[in-house]
Formats: sequence, C-alpha cells, structure tokens
Amino acid sequence: MATTLITTVGRLLGALIRYFGAAQGRAHDAQVARRAEQVDAVTALSVTVSDHRRAMWQHQDAVLTGAPAARVEELRAAQHQTRSAIAQPAVQVALLVPAARGEADAAVRATYAIRGARDLEDLEDRRAAALAAHDRMVARMVRHLDAPSASSVRRGVVA
Repeated sequence: MATTLITTVGRLLGALIRYFGAAQGRAHDAQVARRAEQVDAVTALSVTVSDHRRAMWQHQDAVLTGAPAARVEELRAAQHQTRSAIAQPAVQVALLVPAARGEADAAVRATYAIRGARDLEDLEDRRAAALAAHDRMVARMVRHLDAPSASSVRRGVVA
C-alpha cells in the first residue's frame, strides 16, 4: 500500500514537472517568435526608409540641378513608390516595438524633409540629418531588442 502511494505521488510529481517544463518551453518559443517579428519589422522599416531617402535625394538633386523634365518625373514616380512602402513597416514597428516609435517617426520625418531642400548644400545637410536620424532609430531598436525581457528577468533567466 505504501509502495502504491509513493508510486502514485511520484507519477503526479513527474506529470507536474513535465507540464510546467512544457509551459516554460511554449513561453520561450512565443518570446523567440515575437523577437523575430520585431527584428523583421525593424529591418523592413530600415530598408524602406533608406530606399526612400535615396529616392528623395535623387529627385531633389535632379530638380536642383535642372535635369530634364522627363527624368524629374521618372524620379518623382519612384519617390512615390518608396514613400508608400514605408507605411506597413512603420505601423509594424509602432505596434511591435513601441519603445522605439519616437526614433522611428523621427527617421521617417527627417527623410521626408529632404523634399524641402533649397539648394545642393541644403540637400546634403538634410540627407545627413536623415542618415543620423536613421542611425539613431537603428541604435534604439538594437538597445530594445538586446534588453532582456521583463518576464525573463523575473524568472532569473537572461539569455
């Protein structure tokens, strides 16, 4: 009888250990998946902001240097495409990495500001400002993604 009781208690404890171990594994898997989503969103925004910055610079440079109207119009069309490509990753970053939203918004705004360049020197200054804002956005997102999550700190697990 005592042996049966010990066996039953042992089986129950084993089942509880397996259950909680599996739950921790599922939580870790969910955390890894969320981080992957965040990295994908950050990468997509970084790429689209860079593409748009280049398109904005090319268009403004063509306008300021008196390029043929057909070339200016071609670059304007490319600029519109790159601008619209920013929307989805910007929303994803805002939803998935809200701690970095301010830097992301600043990088997008600095890129849009290239449009208002008055001359080639101003164009280069605005491009440099957009690059710096982009670098600050990436640095902020890296800090956020490198920081241990609150749940892993509570559990004493810092990977």
